[in-house]
Amino acid sequence: MKSVRRTDKAKQSATPTSGDVSGNLEKLGIFISYASEDMQLALAIYNGIKAHLDTDFTDVWIDVEGMRSGFDLKTQIRDQLKQTDILIVVYTGQEKESHGFTGLEIGFFLREQDETNRPAEPRLVVFYLDKMPIVAAGLKGIRLGVDKTEMALEEAAYRKKLSSVDDSHALSLFLRDLEESVNVFRNRLSLPDQPYLPDARSLAAQNILFDIFKALQTRKDFEVNPQRKVILAVEGDLTKDSAELPGSSTMSGDQATMSIFGIAETSILWKDFVDSASSQFKLIWKSTIERVVLSSLDQLEADNSQIIVAGYDQDIYRLILTKRIRYNNGAKEFHLYLVKVLKPNPLGNERTTRILKALGLCCRFRFMFFESASEFSSSFFEYRTIAQSRDSARSLIRELDFLSRDSFEAKLNDPGAWVDFTNWQTVTEISRVYLPLEKRLREAASHMFDAVDDARAGAAQKQIVDVIREIEAAIDKPNMTLIRALSNALMENLQSKGR
Repeated sequence: MKSVRRTDKAKQSATPTSGDVSGNLEKLGIFISYASEDMQLALAIYNGIKAHLDTDFTDVWIDVEGMRSGFDLKTQIRDQLKQTDILIVVYTGQEKESHGFTGLEIGFFLREQDETNRPAEPRLVVFYLDKMPIVAAGLKGIRLGVDKTEMALEEAAYRKKLSSVDDSHALSLFLRDLEESVNVFRNRLSLPDQPYLPDARSLAAQNILFDIFKALQTRKDFEVNPQRKVILAVEGDLTKDSAELPGSSTMSGDQATMSIFGIAETSILWKDFVDSASSQFKLIWKSTIERVVLSSLDQLEADNSQIIVAGYDQDIYRLILTKRIRYNNGAKEFHLYLVKVLKPNPLGNERTTRILKALGLCCRFRFMFFESASEFSSSFFEYRTIAQSRDSARSLIRELDFLSRDSFEAKLNDPGAWVDFTNWQTVTEISRVYLPLEKRLREAASHMFDAVDDARAGAAQKQIVDVIREIEAAIDKPNMTLIRALSNALMENLQSKGR
């Protein structure tokens, strides 16, 4: 809860001069405590009370500047609470954890009432939105009176609805209590009661409720974040020259987000994440996340072009770093969103679509390894620097993951599915030769990621080049044969109008 002075001069007992009651007087102290999220509601109550009561004998305090430092009550706040007769707490259930209902102002106020002799009876009153807080059981409560169904009303319609608020309304009764307390202070100086008319009291209650309604209309009803988010907390040393994240780093997210990686926990050590991740994806996950994080350390914009393939359905997610925080103790925090890439809906005949997808897979494979301009060809890979080879190895694994995902999605991951377009000999020849080579290629790329020095990285680079050359020698002709067969099958299917 918050509280800060916004009122008249300090209270001191004094006898007014003839015709003047605006000097330094002992006044009814009203203190409004609220969470920062409820400031507009608190101001509506503050303004309404100030406008209705005799300000010569009323001192209303409210926080608008945030005078509290941490959790320490400033001297001025403590002094004000000692002079408080009525503590108003505004409660809507939206407080931050650090500003709960049982705030320091309330505890201090209740303790001071046992030690202070004030003219008015000390009271703690809760203005609440839907229901009283559990810890406020037994205290006086006033419902703010706005139902969720009323939030969409026009101001004129709600103002008309408030015309039914009369002198028997809870807020009107509370204002009448304040009026009586003000007159207690007037009577101590032998002054007559301030006359307060019931109609004026009802109008004041209506005005407060109307201002509360306008404030509530501008508040969020709910907020949905459709994206998945993970937070990486790093306590160890991390610089732009770091090769990887410290194993002691923590990766956390909600259950839906962590399930993308097949993890049941909502928080896990980075080392455990890498160790427990699927063998098919762990290296590219590790490398991609680290690339995005580390790229942000020496530039304003991170490398947000990175994509990962994850989940049983092998969905594609773009990894975007939205926030980087550094704490005074050197700890760092990185906020990453996983934005799902939408898949296009298939059109036309199912067989035509499958043939076209199969043809696309075969052509993409050919573009990767059998065209000299490709960054994944053996000659291109062989003459790259170590740093360039690391980037190419990462891109290579990502492309292999894409091929695997698209094959799975098109139901072409089973070699038997290809027999519909070509013969068993071509299918078995490619499967028998390529699958072991792909496994070796992924292992060589992982060695490239894990290499701690240029010598080991150079050896891993040579392994990659050697495996790609084996692929070029063994798969080039079967791949071309398969492309011809798929092209013929597509033409035949189109000529038959996809029947």
